[in-house]
Formats: sequence, structure tokens, C-alpha cells
Amino acid sequence: MHELPQLRKVEDAFGQEVQVIGVHSAKFDRERISEGIHQAVLKYGVRHPVVNDSRFSVWRAYGVRAWPTIAVIDPEGRVAAVQAGESPYEALAPFLAAMIRNEDAKGRLHRSPAVLAAGGGTGNPGGGGPVEAVGVLPGGGPAAGPGGASVSRTTSGPLFPGKLLASEERIFIADSGGNRVVVSDPDGNVKTVIGSGNGGWRDGTFEEACFSAPQGMALAGGFLYVADSESHTIRRIDLARRLVETIAGVGAQGLGPVRSGPARKIPISSPWDLVIAGERLFIALAGSHQIGVFDLEAGEIGPFAGNGLEQLADGPRLSASFNQPSGLATDGHVLYVADSEASAIRAVPLSDPKGKERVRTIVGVGLFDFGDRDGTGSEVLLQHPLDVALNGGQLYIADTYNHRVKKLDPETGSAARFAGSGRPGREDGHQAEFNEPGGLSILAGDLYVADTNNHAVRIVEIQSARVRTLFLKGL
Repeated sequence: MHELPQLRKVEDAFGQEVQVIGVHSAKFDRERISEGIHQAVLKYGVRHPVVNDSRFSVWRAYGVRAWPTIAVIDPEGRVAAVQAGESPYEALAPFLAAMIRNEDAKGRLHRSPAVLAAGGGTGNPGGGGPVEAVGVLPGGGPAAGPGGASVSRTTSGPLFPGKLLASEERIFIADSGGNRVVVSDPDGNVKTVIGSGNGGWRDGTFEEACFSAPQGMALAGGFLYVADSESHTIRRIDLARRLVETIAGVGAQGLGPVRSGPARKIPISSPWDLVIAGERLFIALAGSHQIGVFDLEAGEIGPFAGNGLEQLADGPRLSASFNQPSGLATDGHVLYVADSEASAIRAVPLSDPKGKERVRTIVGVGLFDFGDRDGTGSEVLLQHPLDVALNGGQLYIADTYNHRVKKLDPETGSAARFAGSGRPGREDGHQAEFNEPGGLSILAGDLYVADTNNHAVRIVEIQSARVRTLFLKGL
């Protein structure tokens, strides 16, 4: 996921000489299902062909050992290079340019790369073959996702909404696929739209500003703060003056752990969620596997927890390790983290400014331990949770790949299913269905859910666990 923006740059720069092909060798059970991969292709605006390597046939053939890995194949079908780990465009471009010059001089370069049509390729739709073509859609269209892939809206609502924030008078919805923020009242009447809908990074008025796959939000003092994931920035929205400005990040992905310094000069990587405690804005930096902290008064940013290694390791907060932290919640004393790649929920105390407090894992065992099981502590299995919300001392978890919302006691570690059948779908009521819920927010006894792959906002009555859909009017 975090490599996709770099591959888009390759496609833009070398589109006539380089054909990018994505091979999805899934870790999670949900990601082995072609329909789920197809939804991800649309969600993240993937413009190149993607195949489902559910049996790891391609993985083994190329000797892959880690996610992600890039293999470069020459026109004769020989492996020219294999690189494990995230590879920035700045490192890929010189190698590709030199290879193109060399192959062109030999007369072996074909400058019209074939694009795999949706549904084509080897294998069959049921996944019986060694690999299955998931397909690709051509770029463009008014409902294009972050990278330009065309997506058909099935509802009048937002497109792949990642997160939301419910306040007393307004519901803020991150229309992640539409590159904007939709603001409605609690009844679904749309009051305003923030952003032009064009993907990119541009400050200005509500009508001029551009976002790139916005995700988590926080509200304080008349300002809405937005984690703009694909521009790798934090945006501040003046709701009264209807202006958007960048307060953190440089508009390019940071490489390695986040550094301390003036926030507008420090690059960050894939900010995914935000929460405010006092004068500090905490940031889930999914790309660098850290929790960042932004001082709202001083304008400084730096690491709060995590050493940048992708591991499930507890300990002093600056020495602990996270795994694509994607959701945050706090009671003002403890920061709770949905640590998605480890299928874990973590707790980080906020009280010790010297960083001596320890990160602890409430539920979660390791990067390859996931499932759908209730219980206590290490008995509990989740599958790629993307958010948490806190209410009355209880945590609610968006157990994304299990299509459920779960309830967790952070003191005892006891977790149980709360809403959702576990099947992808869109049923309301007491036997409700979700489709990869990604964001949670609580208001007046209701749990608001960004039901990402249903392009919908759902509401769960906390007392009864009954689910209904919030229909947006005027969008």
C-alpha cells in the first residue's frame, strides 16, 4: 500500500517503457479473496494490472522473502534486480533510466506496454489456477480514486470513506476516494464539502483546496485537523474562514523514522489518524510505524512512541515497535492504538514527558497471528483492525478484515463481538453486515462507522447494538 505512490511516479515517468504489474501474495485471509483485492485496487487508485498470487507461486518463483519486494524484469524475461522493502522513486528512477537506455541501444525495447484488461489473465474466477487476474480499470473520470482509477459510485454517499468524526452539531466524513471532507449534520443533511475533489496537495479555500486520500481527523478550537495520507501532510481547516492550510509535512513521503523539528520542514509518512490531548496532536504514522506528536502551540513535530521498526515489541515508548498504526483514541491519560499489521490493540501512557512509561499490548500476539476469536488477552484474535473508539471505559474496535465491530475492556483484555455478522455485506438491524469498516466515532450513545467498502456511514446504537445506515442528503 505504501509503495503505490512510488509506483505511480514510475508509471508517470516511464509509462511507455515500463509496465508495472502488481502481484498480491496475501498475508491476511481477507486479502486472499479476489473480490477484496479488487476493492483495494479501486480504493487505492491502482492503475496497473494486479494478479492474486494466493498460493504464493510467484512469490516462491522469484525468491521473495518480504513485503513489499520489487523485481525488475528485462525485455528478454530475465531478472535484472530484486529489492526487498519500500523503494522510493528517487532510487528506482536512475536504475530504470539506465536500463531503458541500454535496452533501447540493443533494439529490444517495446514502447507500447500492454495493459491487462479487467478479468483477463491466467487462472479462473474461482481462484483454481496458480494466479488469478484481478484486473485494472483505465484512469480518469470524475469519480476517480486517489491514483486515478475510475470507480462507479453505487450510492450518493462518499467513496471509500476511511474515517469519520462525530461532534454535537456536525459529522465530518473523510471521503478518502473522493479526495475531500464531507460535513453533514447528525441527520445526514450535507452542510458543506471541503476540497475540490481533485487529488493532490493544495491549500486555499474550501473550493480550491486539494486533498489526497484524507483519513483521520481531530477537532479543536474551531479548527479541523486532517491526516492527508497520500500527500503525507497534516492539514488544518479553519471552519469559520473556510480555509485549508498545511501545518506539518513537506508534501513528499518521509523515509525512515520521523525526526524532530519544525513541522513544516520535517517529512512524514502516511499519516492515518489523529487525536488531540491538551495542546498535543498525536498522529498515527502508518508509513514509519510510529506515533508522532505535534505541538499545537510551538509548531514542532517529533516521535512520541515507536522506533520505526515493524515489530510487535512492548517497552519504553520510544523503544517500542509498532506495525502500521492506523487508529487512535484517548481518555487524556492513555493513548490507545489500532496496530493494524499486527492485528493488535496497544496502550501508550501519556503522563511521563521523559518517555519512561511503557507501551503495552492489550490484545495481539504477533505479525502472523490473526483470526476472529473472542476471549481475553492472548486468546483474542483480530484481523487488521483500523480504528478504535472509547466510550465509558470500553474500547470499540473496527475489526476491518473480519467485517465486525468488537468491544474490548482495556483493563482486563476481554474482547467480544459487538456488531456485524463477519460476512461482507450491507444489512441493517441486529444481524447487520459491514464491508471492511475502517473508522469509528462516538456521539450521544451512538457509534458512527465509516463502512469503507460499502461507501456508507453506519450508526450502531450502543445500548442495543442495532445498526442503521445514515443516508447523506444534498451531496
